[in-house]
This record gives sequence, structure tokens and C-alpha cells, in this order.
Amino acid sequence: MDGIKQYWLFFGSLFLGIVIWCVVFLLLPAEPVEPVKTKTVLFIVLSYLMLIFGFISFKFKTDQTVKYNFDPSKTLNLLLVIILVSHVLRWVDLFYLRELSFSNEWKFNRSLNDSNFNKSNLLFVVASILKSIYFFPFVISVMFKAKLKKFPVMLSYVCLLLPILEAILKGNRKPVIEIFIIVVITVFVFGKRKINASKVVIVTISFILLLTISMAMLFKRENLSNALDKVFYEKLLEGRYNDILKPKPETIAYFKDEKQQKVSKFYAITAMHTGQYLTHGVFEFNHIIDNDSIPITYGKYTFVTVPKFINKIQIFDKMEYSNPSPRAHVYLTTFGGFFIDFRWMTLIVMFFMGATEKYVYQKSKQYFIYTPILIYFLIINVFLLILNYMRGAGIYPIISFIFLLLILKLARKTIHEKSIGS
Repeated sequence: MDGIKQYWLFFGSLFLGIVIWCVVFLLLPAEPVEPVKTKTVLFIVLSYLMLIFGFISFKFKTDQTVKYNFDPSKTLNLLLVIILVSHVLRWVDLFYLRELSFSNEWKFNRSLNDSNFNKSNLLFVVASILKSIYFFPFVISVMFKAKLKKFPVMLSYVCLLLPILEAILKGNRKPVIEIFIIVVITVFVFGKRKINASKVVIVTISFILLLTISMAMLFKRENLSNALDKVFYEKLLEGRYNDILKPKPETIAYFKDEKQQKVSKFYAITAMHTGQYLTHGVFEFNHIIDNDSIPITYGKYTFVTVPKFINKIQIFDKMEYSNPSPRAHVYLTTFGGFFIDFRWMTLIVMFFMGATEKYVYQKSKQYFIYTPILIYFLIINVFLLILNYMRGAGIYPIISFIFLLLILKLARKTIHEKSIGS
């Protein structure tokens, strides 16, 4: 029990993710089309156990006498410069090189983004990676707010909102949801963890508002602008989630009933769509687990940005990659993504993932710069049963964090050598 109390963030994030999935599925007026296979349940349970086993198997030494020569204020200023420059370069890339525009439809902007990818040079690719640590200043500001100047703190809050511009440009809902989760987890971890009625009300209202915005973006992206006619519901009820996790007959009848109030139907479809979004990944994974025709991708499915980057720099031989999932554009959970990559070797991957989280957890007690990436790992843990948070650009914050560590260590070494020389 002492270990669980000491590492409550790790175990709590895993528990929270499982509870969210179970509660949502039990309340969701939908049912899986295919029976859940024993192999699916076994794979998921063993993956969780190996993640925990990897976490508890290691105890990394931390030297409390060694500190980075950068204080929180200087580190925060460095981060702000990196993030602001990266976002400016990203916007030049999107608006000038890839020719995206707010006047275009979201689907057309997404098409332009993919088709004009080769117009971006290495500098813009690096900027795209580094911009992913936009939430680092916010986490540090919450940690050391009393010790920091007001302007950098305010700028940190602004940086937290920078991804929304690209989200609006492409009709992408994930950044909006991610920002909400980062704020909630960060405030909970570093604020008073006591839950009271006012906090529950604030979070609930914020979540409902978030769902409303999210669904509005979906309607616009899918050209479902008229929420008042029955075609609106027919299209949503024929969406890709329904192939695997189908609404119950009485649910379909409710949405087809023109006598029902339009406002209640709108929020009902929002709730159902969100529930399907949160839970269908497990059943998508269940659908493919016995499909032997799916090739093993050896990490190129989850970490697809690596071969993309290698092909972009043109130093090594071109790497071939593809999306072998028979249902290409649906979420498979983290376990489903790793299954495509590694099959049952995923258990070893989960073990080392647990060890990595333990290392970051212990280092965060000594070096505050590890804390933002710890927050990110907690988010990954919560979403294990929902989606593969590390797939694609999801690996960018981890890569950027390693790059940031190298910068800080190089700066520390330079300062140390100058102090010796003087």
C-alpha cells in the first residue's frame, strides 16, 4: 500500500481510465455487434499487468545534490521562446507552403495538408515537433506561480491556447479536448486535491460546453449543419462507430421520432456519440485480433512519424510504411495499435513503458522539468482503453522533451566550464 500511496498518480491514472470506460459503456445505449473474445480481454489485462510490473520492478537512483543550473524562471523563458518560434514557423508552413486557409472547408484543408506535405523542409518539420510542448510552460507556471513574474505566467496561459488555431483550421477536436484534460489534471495535481461541490459543478459545466463545441465542429466538418431535420440523425446513426458498436433499437427509434424535443435529441446524440468515441476502440481491437492477414508493422503503425521524418531528411534509405488496419480511420485503443505493431510482444513493450514512467516519476521529484512529461504520461494512461494517444503526433511531446533535456544539459555544462575558467 505504501507504494500505491507514494505513486498514486500512476495507479490513479490507470484506475481512472478503466472506471471512465466501464461507466460510459454501462450507461451507453449501444451494444457491440460482435461478441468480445477471451483473447481480447486476456491481451488487455496482461498488458495492464505488465505495465504495472514494469513500473514497480525498478527503483532509479536520484542524486539530490545535483541540480540543473537553470531556475524555473529561466527555464520558463527558454520554453516560451521555443514554443512561440515553433508555432510561428508552423503557421508559415500551413498558410504559405501548404496553402491552407480559413476560407476553405475543413476536409479540403486536411487534403491540402497531406498533399503539400513535401513542400515543408526540415526546419518546419522540427518546428511541428517542438510546438507539441505548448503545455510545458503552463505546468511549470502552476507549480511555481508565486515565484514567477506575471508576464511569463500570462504568456504560458496564451501558449496553452495556441493549438486551437490549427484545430479550427482543420476541424480537429482533439487539441480542444487535450487542453481541457491538461488543465484539469495539472490543477488537481498541484492544487488542493480535495473535491467539493463547486469544483464538480465547474468541471461538469466545462465538460458539457466542451462536448457542445466538439459536436458543433463535427457537424460542420461532416456537412451536418442542419440539426433540425431527420437526415442529420440518419447520417450520424450510419457513422463508422456504428459498424462495431451499434445503438440499441429503442435508441434509434428515439432519434427517428419527430415528436421528441429537438434540444433534448441534440444533447442525446452528443452524449451517445461521445460514449461511442470513448468505448468503441476496445471493440475495434476485438474485431481485428483474429485477423491473421494484418501484417506486423514493427512500430511503424504507432510511431508512423519516425519513417515519415526519415524519408523527409533523405539521409537514409526510404522507409515504406502503411496503415494495415482493415478499418483504417478508427481508434483501436493503445493495445490495438501495439498489437498491429508487435502482436504478443506488446507485453514486453508495456513492461518497458512502465519502467520509463517510473523513471520519469522519480526524476520529477528531483528535476521540475520532468513534471510536464509526467503529466503527459498520465494522460496516456487514462486513454489506454480509449485510443492510442502516442500514435502519430502523439509521440512529439516525448521527442521534444528529450531534445529539451539535451539543451538544458548542454547549457549546464557550458555554464559549469565558464565558472571553472573564471
